[in-house]
Amino acid sequence: MVKSSLRVKFKDQITKLNESERKAQSLDISQQIESFLKKQKGIWTLYCPLVDEPNLLSLLDSCQHIEWVFPKVESQTEMTFRKVESCEQMITTSWGLEEPDPEKSPIIPVTQITGCIVPGIAFDRQGVRLGRGGGYYDRFLGRCSGLRIGVAFNEGLTSEPLPSEGHDELMNIIVSPRDWIEVNVKEEVRNGI
Repeated sequence: MVKSSLRVKFKDQITKLNESERKAQSLDISQQIESFLKKQKGIWTLYCPLVDEPNLLSLLDSCQHIEWVFPKVESQTEMTFRKVESCEQMITTSWGLEEPDPEKSPIIPVTQITGCIVPGIAFDRQGVRLGRGGGYYDRFLGRCSGLRIGVAFNEGLTSEPLPSEGHDELMNIIVSPRDWIEVNVKEEVRNGI
């Protein structure tokens, strides 16, 4: 299947989840990541979720030892990550996205980012991510040396290999409510960076 058809297929499965199912699955993912982050430090990326993405914003409160940065679309090809300490620093864009207010949230250089929590429409067990098709995360991750954690609802994790192209960036860990899948993770990372 081509990526566009797969996006439709997985989005359809995810939109069948009701709000309480999405909340329960998001909580399961949050708890797993919170447990992992207790051994970590540094600057990590997070995101404001769209309706078909796990809501992990509770990590802002439960992992206050982490410095959090959120994506801000700067152009048709680039996004930056800006420091955020609370959701009050967010503004709604003309596209309906919640992003950091550039007047309240400084840009953090990609070289300072320790790890990334990355949403996607679907992931396979080899670390391949199916995004929304804009390439924003792939371009960003191509410049970022931090650990990459892909997060998905159960309906967005597949055992079938997803199509991958040369510019597609792989994840190191995939987390769903039922799974924690490590792909090429060093022991020292697992035990705390």
